Amino acid sequence: MKAVYYFDPFYQYCPVKKYLSQYKSNPQDSVGQRTKKENLLVSIRSKIDFVVLNQGRQVGSISKGLKEYSFFEIRTRKDQDVLIRIFYIRDCDKIVFLNAIEKSDKDNRKKDKRDMGAGLEKTEKYQNTYNKYKNTQKCYEEYI
Repeated sequence: MKAVYYFDPFYQYCPVKKYLSQYKSNPQDSVGQRTKKENLLVSIRSKIDFVVLNQGRQVGSISKGLKEYSFFEIRTRKDQDVLIRIFYIRDCDKIVFLNAIEKSDKDNRKKDKRDMGAGLEKTEKYQNTYNKYKNTQKCYEEYI
């Protein structure tokens, strides 16, 4: 089984790849910022590798399905108050990363629920687009 990023044909980018790019180090970062970003990416990468190794199945606290949706999520703690959720589906020999969002543990609960709902709806839209085009065009990029 291999991991791939969903590629949105309309917007011409991969949502999860674009999300993760904000955590790449750049020259303006302090040593502490670089270390924090690198540690976060390593944590996400290790969880993704573990999920791939387990064929995308639900695995303890690392990966789980969502009750009302047909996709799964990988959860990673960004900091004390923020959780990163990466949504994916299993498709034959692929794990397809559809979308990534952040969920605050403290913020305005009403706003958080609204943002979460919008993120899940967008993920569902990505899943439908992927399923629609997967046999006629390549709508994914390799996960590196």
